[in-house]
Amino acid sequence: MLPWLACSPAPTPPVTVAPLAPDPAPAAPVPEAPKPFPSGPFTLEVLPGLQVAAFLPPELPADDYSRPDPAAVAGCDPRVFVVTIDPRRFEIAYLSALDPAVEHGPLDAGGWSTRHDLVVAFNPGMFEPDDRATGYTRAGTFVSQPEVRRHRMYASWLTVTGDVVAAIHRPPPQTKATYVPYDTLAPAFRTQLDSADLVVQSLSVIAGGEAVYPKRSNQWSELAFGMDRDGRLVVVFSRYPWEMRELGRKLVALGLPITELLHGEGGPEASLVVRAGGYELVAMGSYETGFAGDDNRTLWTLPAVMGVREAAP
Repeated sequence: MLPWLACSPAPTPPVTVAPLAPDPAPAAPVPEAPKPFPSGPFTLEVLPGLQVAAFLPPELPADDYSRPDPAAVAGCDPRVFVVTIDPRRFEIAYLSALDPAVEHGPLDAGGWSTRHDLVVAFNPGMFEPDDRATGYTRAGTFVSQPEVRRHRMYASWLTVTGDVVAAIHRPPPQTKATYVPYDTLAPAFRTQLDSADLVVQSLSVIAGGEAVYPKRSNQWSELAFGMDRDGRLVVVFSRYPWEMRELGRKLVALGLPITELLHGEGGPEASLVVRAGGYELVAMGSYETGFAGDDNRTLWTLPAVMGVREAAP
């Protein structure tokens, strides 16, 4: 080979090494869908100290109870749900959109549950057009209704003091006014209420273990709350519309240890949400004489709820 034809080896092109792709982040676990409760009667302790049960209300001796048109409620679930909560294991709170500490507006019971990590949420009593509670209501320093509802049926009071639930049957002062000032209550009774963290006044359904709601010609879906002989908070829900006198008697006939039961709300506004132990119950009322039929399938927006959270360890 002639020297001027000699070739140098071609330079080796640089090798570009692509950086290794990072390992993909592990996929977030998909939460399990909540389990529905059984379709018939049942009793389940979904968390320690939190029991959910459903009962078929018993037949009662004949009386002049008012009843809805059977055709209007032909497909209505006849069961009565009863939730019992041990206040030593759970925190009981009153949450209102009127309370500046809440920082949001009205929500349905499911929304309240999600926003405030509640395992149980339900109506805390009726409310006025301005969203204030109808009966006297105080939670800590927040007062939703500063006056006492005067009507003689507003004779039941639920209090929560620390981990103690108490229910008191005490008729309000009798005057012609719709409300009376709080300081017209007997001093000893005021002292008892003042020492509580939470006070709610409402209509009596059961008092002293007996049904006390007077005869009425109308019926409605019902959410009620109170306490039992073991000092537990009790929440009762019936979508089936009973006259309240009959519902109270049916609950007593079941042999449940309810000592005091207060009206929470009726008709389509009656709401109960339980999300605990992998189970979910979303129950909404519907029928109310002269107002709504049995066709509501939506939780209504509420200005306030009573909520139950797991207590801090």
